[in-house]
Amino acid sequence: MLNYNKLLLAQDGVRITRMPGFNRILGDVHPEARPTSYSVILNVSQAGNFFPVGAYAKAGEAFNYRVHALKPKTLNGYSIQINPQTDYVFNHKELSRWPWVTSKRSLKLAESFSSPVGGVITLAIPENSIIQIVFENVYRYPWFDIRNQKSIDTWERQQKLYPHTPFTMVMGDRMITMLQTSSFLRMKTENMKFSVNYYDNVIKMIHNYRGTTYETEPFMGFVVDEQISMGWGHSGFSGQPMMGHKPWEKYFRDIQLIFSGRAIYINHEIGHNLQPLELTFKNGIEVTNELYIPLVYQTLLKIPAYELGVYPGLADVKIQQLVQQWRTKTYTGVQLSYYYLLGLYFGPGLVGNVLMKKTSDARWLHTEEDVIHYWLKAVSLESGYDLIPYHRLWHFPIEQRTIDAVQMLPCFFPRDELTMKVSDIADEILARSGKICSHKADRKVKFKGDLFRGINNVEKQFIFFQPVPSKP
Repeated sequence: MLNYNKLLLAQDGVRITRMPGFNRILGDVHPEARPTSYSVILNVSQAGNFFPVGAYAKAGEAFNYRVHALKPKTLNGYSIQINPQTDYVFNHKELSRWPWVTSKRSLKLAESFSSPVGGVITLAIPENSIIQIVFENVYRYPWFDIRNQKSIDTWERQQKLYPHTPFTMVMGDRMITMLQTSSFLRMKTENMKFSVNYYDNVIKMIHNYRGTTYETEPFMGFVVDEQISMGWGHSGFSGQPMMGHKPWEKYFRDIQLIFSGRAIYINHEIGHNLQPLELTFKNGIEVTNELYIPLVYQTLLKIPAYELGVYPGLADVKIQQLVQQWRTKTYTGVQLSYYYLLGLYFGPGLVGNVLMKKTSDARWLHTEEDVIHYWLKAVSLESGYDLIPYHRLWHFPIEQRTIDAVQMLPCFFPRDELTMKVSDIADEILARSGKICSHKADRKVKFKGDLFRGINNVEKQFIFFQPVPSKP
């Protein structure tokens, strides 16, 4: 089957054999749709692997393209791709789509290109490049670009004009999203503006919280597919988009679901792409990618975040797991509840300041012990309290160098409804510390960065559609 899959993708010509079952897996262009020709200009400052051009290639039907203008005058680093569903699903016992469904090749000055499955056409473009490229015999989908006010103003008209392709790709300021066209057809203009802007803001705010610069990073992408290579969703491979199964469309489309606080999954994958790996404890790969979620909820959605009972970090089941972890008396890392509790007692500024500190600190943390020492010292100094007694609830292996680094600070150890569930352990820890601990922090930690830098703002438009120019 795999060899047949490869043979189908290797075809070339005006009419090629379509991949069996493609219509069920991806869908097909509606029979009433008519192909069109136009040109698109992309003025790219930051390189990317999947810039949309507003065009869809019909399965089994060739389209033509030619490069009309190029600066600098080299095609090095350019490629063209049909269908950004790039996952290779060879490792599943049961397949609901063919293992490979993407066609990709280096961009030429002019070429005819076809795919046995069809799909949204994208370009990989190097940094600081300008290209004008003409497409012939392609199919339009409704175009939405948050940097292009005209595309926003005409969105609902475009929905009526171009509903015929199976998938549509939309441009945000920091994230490019591909869903089934039927999902986007259910979204009014205001909902589109909200969802696109929301996920752009999530990415920007996480960068601000970490102390990194979003402007110098490539666009993130999110794409739904019939079947993906692993899990229910993942954060993308080798510069390709994040992937989710088709039902994930609701986490972009459903505004009420987003405001409910239950649509965490795209944020979960964004978090993996911006994960503070150097400050991730044992068993923490699926933890520190989500430490941004309460921040996003509190600041962007205005919903409760750093409170007991709040999903996901301090939901009742998570509190039960936390208490059980405290009682095991074995260090196994921390769960998301740990970061929520630091936010509850000290505000989000505490964790954010430590993340920013590490971003500007090139020191390599070689071992788990190094990570623990760095983190405990930093959160203690930033909070103004010796937090070592509190961290003994998680049974961290704490070295003498860490104790010495914070011994001059007053102690903090909350005695609230949560720690009272393990009052015997708390009493033992406090007796061991030899300090009289405050049970309530006297202040929240002020975040030292600019959390709202770039929020609700967009950069200059860089994708422009034009009529077909005359050949030079």
